[in-house]
Amino acid sequence: MISNIQSNHWQSLAEAIREELRECAWLLSLLDDQQKAILGRDNGALLKVNEAIEEQTHSLALCNRRRIDLMLAASRSQILVPGSTIMDLAPDMPQAMKPLFEALSLEAASLRERVNRRSRQNRRLLERASGVVNELLGVVRPGSITRTYGRKGRFQTYSSLKGSVVSTAV
Repeated sequence: MISNIQSNHWQSLAEAIREELRECAWLLSLLDDQQKAILGRDNGALLKVNEAIEEQTHSLALCNRRRIDLMLAASRSQILVPGSTIMDLAPDMPQAMKPLFEALSLEAASLRERVNRRSRQNRRLLERASGVVNELLGVVRPGSITRTYGRKGRFQTYSSLKGSVVSTAV
């Protein structure tokens, strides 16, 4: 039988995971909005949604930290290493709670994969849009574009046009 203190602790951990899943789902929604702004060529909306994504990423990181803290508190028989999953706590879990945590774990993995996939798609769309703009500027003003590689090995393009907003690092 599980003591009330133990049960409350596991319930707190489950709620923390649910909260993290909600924040992750909201991030996925913002990434969908970002994709719509990219495809719609709506720069104003893109700037707003990028700011919202930054804020949501911070909020998600806070939820992640809370979940990890609760996981560490729940772990009686082992020390968790970075990257540990909730199912690494299975030996310490009450038998009645295992199906709940298995379902939450599967949902988290699925949601993370969807967020990563959408993020990669959006990055490729932005890279392509930037490339199209750079090609267009190269045609309109052939000497105005400088292409280099940055410190991290990323391709960078700079425009020497006065008032130009083209300065990308993708």
